[in-house]
Amino acid sequence: MIKGQGRIQILINKKRAELYKKQFEVKLSNYNFETLKKVETRVPLTLYAFSGNAQFADQVLSILSFLKNVGIPEKWIIVSDGTHNTSQIKYFESFPFIKFKLWHNLIAEKFRAQIADTPFWQIKKFFVVTNIPIESSTVVLDSDILFFPKFRDCIESLQEKNWYLSDLTPHFDEGFKPIAHQNYANGGFYILNQPINWEQGIEYMLKRMVNASISHFTEQTAVEIVFKNNDLNFLDPRLFLLDLTDQFTIKSCCNSDNLAIRHFVGPIRFRMWIAANKYLYFL
Repeated sequence: MIKGQGRIQILINKKRAELYKKQFEVKLSNYNFETLKKVETRVPLTLYAFSGNAQFADQVLSILSFLKNVGIPEKWIIVSDGTHNTSQIKYFESFPFIKFKLWHNLIAEKFRAQIADTPFWQIKKFFVVTNIPIESSTVVLDSDILFFPKFRDCIESLQEKNWYLSDLTPHFDEGFKPIAHQNYANGGFYILNQPINWEQGIEYMLKRMVNASISHFTEQTAVEIVFKNNDLNFLDPRLFLLDLTDQFTIKSCCNSDNLAIRHFVGPIRFRMWIAANKYLYFL
């Protein structure tokens, strides 16, 4: 690679993504909900997705990718950080299967005062998840997840155990020393079919908060502790993808037809909108 070529390519990719995202946002206002009636497949899953005003378009794109490639879920709960505006809330509630909830209404009352002022959205997310009732197959996910055709093929097996998405490398609090293994937990996507014990994760989180030592990765560290103590299974990384190898390339590193999901974390967020254009999630 020519020196500087990767940096130039990522700038070009980001400009493409910005254009596709703007096109998507314009078309949202003209969305015809009659198209929902064409989706016939019902999927026995409940999803809890976390987002705010800044992630509105990403969140909608994630929902539409599910409708296109998987079907209509039993419920999709949008857990808001409180920044969504009235029109965005109205848009979500236009989908018959979506429920809109504010984060503080979903956590145990005894924790509300302690975490109300934390600047880290991930901390609030963690305490919401620890209070979710697991009554059926429940997917917990961030807004930067797109669903692809292979997800539907996996549903039956996904209902058998508790699962999590593997991270590329350990991303945890400084000083935390996890048990060495190859599939560290990523907090952006997991599936629970049976309740798990969150106690040790809660204890870790509260201790860090008392010591004022929370960080961007505190939530993911607590998730790693909980998942390992509850023997969760990691998802096949070939189907449930978290990959950064196409950060500086022209083409994507994967054929999305062979994927179940992809988590478009920050460095490759632009790829989410390039995929959206290619796979016709534009309305």
